[in-house]
Amino acid sequence: MQKKIKGFGTWIVLFLVIYILYALFSYMMTPHVKMVYSDLVNAIKNEQVSSMDISGNNVTATVTTEDGTTVRDVKIKIPSLDVLQADAGAEIAEQMAKGTLKQEASNAGASWISIGDLLVSVMVFVFFIFFFTRRGGGGGFTRMRAKTNTENCKVKFSDVAGAEEEK
Repeated sequence: MQKKIKGFGTWIVLFLVIYILYALFSYMMTPHVKMVYSDLVNAIKNEQVSSMDISGNNVTATVTTEDGTTVRDVKIKIPSLDVLQADAGAEIAEQMAKGTLKQEASNAGASWISIGDLLVSVMVFVFFIFFFTRRGGGGGFTRMRAKTNTENCKVKFSDVAGAEEEK
């Protein structure tokens, strides 16, 4: 039973390492563009925005940069929807009529994907703490308790007492 638990703990640690590497590489592989509100308005006026998702005072946009790279999920905080409408409302309406801009409004609730990522991270952390700190001895991180093998001991001290060391 103990070997099964150690094997399961090893799989949990392996899963944790793979998950962290996946999260790290997926973050590194997606291009990130930092935008402020004025950059968003200029991008809308230059027809560089292909989609916008407005949620409260946050806009998530798909933007084509000056060099032609398309960047998804650019997050921009806007002062208010009325200010955006006043600054770029005519351009937004024109581009939506042409079909070059898609605009969606969504509620400000948390997405299931972000909740799932959080739950997976917490579960992995809890399993890691449970398997490596159980029994008060620290699990696999501190000293191991040695066991003596007394069942198959056929050689006694009297058999080897006075024997010369082999050279």
